[in-house]
Amino acid sequence: QAQVEKFFAGRLNTIAKDEKISPDTIEAVSSVGVIDPEEFLERAHALEDARRDQPELFDDLATAYARAAHLGDAKLGVEVDESIMGDAERALLDACQKGSENVEKALGEADYRGACKALAELREPIDRFFDDVLVMDEDTVVRENRLRLLNRFASVFSGVANIGVLSKKK
Repeated sequence: QAQVEKFFAGRLNTIAKDEKISPDTIEAVSSVGVIDPEEFLERAHALEDARRDQPELFDDLATAYARAAHLGDAKLGVEVDESIMGDAERALLDACQKGSENVEKALGEADYRGACKALAELREPIDRFFDDVLVMDEDTVVRENRLRLLNRFASVFSGVANIGVLSKKK
């Protein structure tokens, strides 16, 4: 099965290149393990369109995602303690909850453009979080809570594409 999936993934990469989809978009979509040709191409085109229509937004979002994924610590999980959060943290948590619901709904309906739109709505709260919050606080409880929040932020993207790949290539 692994060999068949690898073969399909290789073919999809070639087909996507033939359709003029950028290599970083191909890598971002490939990273979530989609091997259904129609779904792969629809996801890739939706991401390409979103990047073309709002390039600055998606560049900034890709950078924020990469930063969050780099700082986050998967072994901490995604459950946060809201009682010790400030305004920027709560705003990000609310955006993540709403974003997760919207992404799940969009993916369930094979609405990949809708999923990209839902991800785009996370830009303002993650920017505010990084502007207003010192993630690596000296207080271990606060720091780990913030890292769990970043894990939750990154998890919203997990079913769509590895958006962090897009921040590597300018």
